[in-house]
Amino acid sequence: MERPLAGVRILELATGIAGPYAGKLLADYGAEVIKAEPVEGDESRGRAPFLDSAPDGEWSALFLHLNANKRAVTVAAGTPGGQDLIRRLVSSADICLESFAPGALAGWGLGFEALREINPSLVLTSVTPFGQDGPYAGYRGSELVYAALGGMNATRGADRRPVAPGGNLSQYHAGCLAAAATMGALLAAEENGEGEHVDISIMAAEAASADSTMVFLTAHAYNGRTSSPPPASAGPQVTGLGPLPNGAFACADGTVTVSTVHQWVPRMLKVVDDPVLAEIFSDPARLAEPGTAAVVDDIVARWFRGRTKREAMLQAQALGWPVTAIQAPAELLDDPHFSSRGAVFQAEHPEAGRIAQLGPPIRLAGGWQLRRPAPRLGEHNDEVYGELGLGRTELAAYRAAGVI
Repeated sequence: MERPLAGVRILELATGIAGPYAGKLLADYGAEVIKAEPVEGDESRGRAPFLDSAPDGEWSALFLHLNANKRAVTVAAGTPGGQDLIRRLVSSADICLESFAPGALAGWGLGFEALREINPSLVLTSVTPFGQDGPYAGYRGSELVYAALGGMNATRGADRRPVAPGGNLSQYHAGCLAAAATMGALLAAEENGEGEHVDISIMAAEAASADSTMVFLTAHAYNGRTSSPPPASAGPQVTGLGPLPNGAFACADGTVTVSTVHQWVPRMLKVVDDPVLAEIFSDPARLAEPGTAAVVDDIVARWFRGRTKREAMLQAQALGWPVTAIQAPAELLDDPHFSSRGAVFQAEHPEAGRIAQLGPPIRLAGGWQLRRPAPRLGEHNDEVYGELGLGRTELAAYRAAGVI
């Protein structure tokens, strides 16, 4: 079965996480992605962890994850020779992904209008911390910056100092948005022959995903209110429907997260099977008493402490009560559901050897194929530039000049 994006050619000038993740999503479904790295390599090559515990540009687990199914060349984009090579690469591309600072491409004579003269149907997708314009456009960003300015920190518990989420959620989310927006622009270009400049702001991606708070605020604006009450912290929530267990609860070997709404109370009662709890939820007067939430919390917490987190999850989910184990990444790799869907695969890499890697998050009926492992630095210089008509003499001159 032909891969959905077979025949689509992408020039990836993006480094880091967000842009390369967009490229990875498209490459995983058949697009031909040529990753054009700086001569010193993508910054993610220097990001830990490294498979042999020693810094090496070919052994970064992050780089290996983000760049499978891509070919790679090197190019010094800030040099005249590098700019000429980029123009040649753009001439045969459907899409160009880039993450340079706003204005950098234009300063090199490679802005969208200039590239469109070379290739009128080109889709140029720019993935930057704050977008191509606005007061913050020239600012540098990081995951902490996106979480702070994008609103996520302030939603992480109303009764303590702001806490940033772990990992690189903002950048991966921006990568997903970039891939989706790029495909939309490509469909339009195929229809009308005109390219588009897609402007992705990682901060905007963060703001759009800052839990339900942003939705609540905009909803209040529509009905005339200018503010919303602060979100409740985790734990039993005393509402007009009574004290409902929500949030994190400790188990014998870890923690689970619990979600309870009024409709799910009968399920919770079946799972916990405690006569006092059943009596409380059958008596509206008892539910309204000030100390009831603490009693409910104690009963439910005691039930969880008597079980492992997986036992609690399986028993609760069997009766329709949304309880899930909080898993560490290593536990996730061994999760039977996760592994049954082929989410982890074994790959052979010429430098790193046989390694376990995550597959794509989206499944299609035609399946997925690892066509090539993440490339070594400049691995395909001769191959890709040769396809552009450059001979050995020209390539040697470019190497001597530090262009590739």
